Amino acid sequence: MAFGCSDGVLILNEDDEVFTSAFINNIDGLGDLRIGTMYGHEHAEAFIGIASQHGGGSAILANVSPVTSTMSVIDWQPETDAHAVSYGFSMGGEFFVILDDKGFVTLLEAHEEDGDTHWEFAHKIDMASASAANLAEGQSFSMAASQHEEVLFVVDPVAQAILAVDLEAETTETLLELDFEPAGAVWLGIAEEHEHDDHDH
Repeated sequence: MAFGCSDGVLILNEDDEVFTSAFINNIDGLGDLRIGTMYGHEHAEAFIGIASQHGGGSAILANVSPVTSTMSVIDWQPETDAHAVSYGFSMGGEFFVILDDKGFVTLLEAHEEDGDTHWEFAHKIDMASASAANLAEGQSFSMAASQHEEVLFVVDPVAQAILAVDLEAETTETLLELDFEPAGAVWLGIAEEHEHDDHDH
């Protein structure tokens, strides 16, 4: 478990009902920001922290490793003046997804290095840059990740459409065309069942 604090991140580990803790101090790369949101996945060995200021503005993404108790800034290579509007893990935890206000989906992938895990820039998918130029005040892209396949559903309020972004093929298609402006999306369904070697089903 990981908790963002004003001066760092608190990591709690549980082993046979025995809890141990470690504290990772904020790094200079965060400036005056603090990590207020943490993302983790059962198949991911490192957390991703989001450091941002109240009222919006640019956010800084940080790789937080519970293995080495270290923190580092993630260069997610955004477009000029792009701001992230939504984050989340893909179904299997292979990708960490960043949706920005310029109409791009950025994928981070985990890499092993010196026995530790680091999230790094992998790909960028242009899913709606044409619509981004016409976003009105109060409009925003939003997304919901499928828990059955490596697909992201993105709400495009300008085109009044729901887009399906295939994270593996890196393709985008219009799934639904609507006659109203959608405000958001949520994935509802039955998540794909994962096999566990140490359990009988």
